[in-house]
Amino acid sequence: MKTMTGVQYEKDMLGRARYARIDLNKYSVTMDELQAFLNGSVSNKRSRRAVSQVEQSPYNPEYVAMINQAERDIKEGKGKKIAIADLWK
Repeated sequence: MKTMTGVQYEKDMLGRARYARIDLNKYSVTMDELQAFLNGSVSNKRSRRAVSQVEQSPYNPEYVAMINQAERDIKEGKGKKIAIADLWK
């Protein structure tokens, strides 16, 4: 990993560079700018993760569509209600 002056990398227990200490005075970055950058990068990472989770759904799309249709039917009043006491009669 390329080193920069004013930046120190710290490693985790497995020896992987996981953390960085940045000299903000050297790079003249304000805390507001840093916070905005971090918020943007975290937001982008979360949105990429959400998209990848949707694309990699383990469920059969036909089954999901059937469940969604059943939920819509219940909301529209279609179907029959059975009391639990009457279930085994």
